[in-house]
Amino acid sequence: MKRFEIILFAAVLLLSLKETATAAESGVNLSGVPNGMISVHTDGDRILWTLPDTLSGREMGLFVTLLDAPLQTDRENKYGYRGDRYGPMILRFVRSGQDVHLESAVGHRLADDDADFASLHNEREGWSIVRDFPVVGNEAERGRFTIDVTEWLGDSRFFGLDPVSFLFRLVGVESRSCLSEIRTLKDQVIVRSEITCMPSPFPIPGARRDTTRWKVGITLALLPVEPRRPRYDDPHVGFYSIPAVRADSGGTTALPARVIKRWRLEVAPEDSARYLRGEAVEPVRPIRFRLDTAFPERWKVPMIRAVHNWLPVFEACGFRNALEIRDAENDPDCTLDNVRYTWICYKESPMENAYGSPLADLRSGEIVSAHISVFSSVFNLLQEWYISQTGNTNPIPDDMTEALFETVLTHEIGHVLGLEHNYYGSSLYDTAQLRDAESMRCTGAGTSIMDYMRLNYAAQPEDGFAPADLVPHIGAYDYAAIDWAYHEYPGLDFRTECDSVFRKARAMASRRETRFMTLSNVDPQAQREDIGREPLESALLGMNHLKRVCERIAAPNAAGTDTEQLQRAVATQLGYYTEHAMTYVGGICHDFDGSMPSVRAIGADEQRRALEFLRCYVVEPPAWLADALPRRNGTRIAERMTERFPFVHAAELRGGSDYSVEAYLDDMQRIFLGDTTDSCPSPERRKLIDSYTGALVRRMHDDEPGTIGIRIAVRLRLEALYHAVAEYDDEYWVRWRERMNETLGIKNGTK
Repeated sequence: MKRFEIILFAAVLLLSLKETATAAESGVNLSGVPNGMISVHTDGDRILWTLPDTLSGREMGLFVTLLDAPLQTDRENKYGYRGDRYGPMILRFVRSGQDVHLESAVGHRLADDDADFASLHNEREGWSIVRDFPVVGNEAERGRFTIDVTEWLGDSRFFGLDPVSFLFRLVGVESRSCLSEIRTLKDQVIVRSEITCMPSPFPIPGARRDTTRWKVGITLALLPVEPRRPRYDDPHVGFYSIPAVRADSGGTTALPARVIKRWRLEVAPEDSARYLRGEAVEPVRPIRFRLDTAFPERWKVPMIRAVHNWLPVFEACGFRNALEIRDAENDPDCTLDNVRYTWICYKESPMENAYGSPLADLRSGEIVSAHISVFSSVFNLLQEWYISQTGNTNPIPDDMTEALFETVLTHEIGHVLGLEHNYYGSSLYDTAQLRDAESMRCTGAGTSIMDYMRLNYAAQPEDGFAPADLVPHIGAYDYAAIDWAYHEYPGLDFRTECDSVFRKARAMASRRETRFMTLSNVDPQAQREDIGREPLESALLGMNHLKRVCERIAAPNAAGTDTEQLQRAVATQLGYYTEHAMTYVGGICHDFDGSMPSVRAIGADEQRRALEFLRCYVVEPPAWLADALPRRNGTRIAERMTERFPFVHAAELRGGSDYSVEAYLDDMQRIFLGDTTDSCPSPERRKLIDSYTGALVRRMHDDEPGTIGIRIAVRLRLEALYHAVAEYDDEYWVRWRERMNETLGIKNGTK
């Protein structure tokens, strides 16, 4: 059973261990505005909510925000920090006589343009009753209703950490919750609790073994009366999406689909005419970002610039001042658990990263809240990029740190806006263009900030680049993608709007500058951490930077040199170059330049150039690289290379490939055994031979469907090698043949 399945099973099995104190027992504080969304009061041990009748049937979102969390020491876990926000669960209260049903949304809402069928589907398929409340008080009272929520507030599925506990490794814990405050605002109610989680007495793989204390804010916030009109996912544009349904052409059947995540940016009625004329107008409500009070003053300016970088992008699609960012205000309502704000939080953590998380209404894909986490150790990552992609081993200059930090956060803002990674965004320019300092100063090295593109490492010191011109920024694809997702079509019916959006996506795909591709393990154009139309050429240029770093590692240590950081930077970057080269083997290239998109197999010469890169820098690295990375084991590459057999085989079967599995085996044998098989191999060569033949043996026993042809070719290659060394009497080859006797079923030198 997989680790995640074990964790999930344990969480369900031990759910009964959880205990919750009542609000009255905890001395809960009631606060908020006088005319809040609901009225909260107590009656002895009971907590009562009074809701106006207008909220019966009104959709609300339930969010979890961490207000305080235990110290995190796991550098791989990005969840469980102060400021984290999760959700929403979509709920509504529906009064039915003397009962109030709490209902949960379970699916996507069809656009109302589909008339009767949409209304029927939305009501029948959209909601499920999860709890009932009897109405408390005078039956005849009109205009409002009161319910006893004491027990509900103690349900950790709604007002605790249960829905997200697996993210924090709180598996099988016994939790005790103490309500501390219920705060009402005009459009939301916030329930704050202090939760203590004690480890289970049972050993559960992956679970925390310490007692942890958390403060959480559970926010129930009103959603817009009318759900956002959905925009259906398109494979030519990269946006986060959620499962949905759409009506067929006859409007009688719901078909599977996906809708993108996007914020509600609307044109005010009085601005519609100006908007239709192509003028930029201010949206009814902008996207609001707030900087947490813990955000360091030193980094606020580049953070603010990262948000402002998107302002001209939205203005190009018709919205001025679509985003705003401010410091946390001296306002009691401007709190981390107020979901009307997207909080940007700085978190002390060993994690070297940052991330943005958009939270969407599952009925429509509308992003209704979000949060951005900036981890303090991200600056280690920026330093390593600077080292490995410029060859400069000095401490990163302050202005370069700010530029890289701004780039990282601009990327994360893109995620919060709904944008996915576009791995085609770094493949527009050829190598000569990437080394043209004047051209790159004007255009930047790519088409999208949403690619994993860090610095222009194809540029060399003699090319005369200013350091700031090596850093990527928002590109043509980002402008086109935001326009595709956020442009409004006032007055158009839903189907006509869908047609317009469809045509716009096709136009984007026809131009290299606005093209989108997901990460590919077969197309060199769509890789992470790459740059340029010829990533293998860029990698070869990038090795010049790594050589300078390795020379610094080999030099007598100067004061302040962090050798481990230099080695880590080199090893990580070399790993990326290895991935880029590997993709050529059995690779294909999507070609969009003709009248119809096509796919071509990468030629044998290109694949052999990639293999030569692997031989020179990974299998048998030069002394300057091997000495700098003494713990790096190049023999593991053989296993990785045999994993490319299915891709080589598939390209061969499709036709158009001039590189066969047999040719690949020839090249692998040359790489690991040399041009001739040595009768008395050196210790280094023995390691390579063992890694190569061991990988072939494992591939020979592969039972994956469709691999019979590969297994036969591999077996024949091992048999041929066995007979080629049959007369060698060196002890190494004698033992090697003994191992192969059992593997190949050979007795006395014959099968």
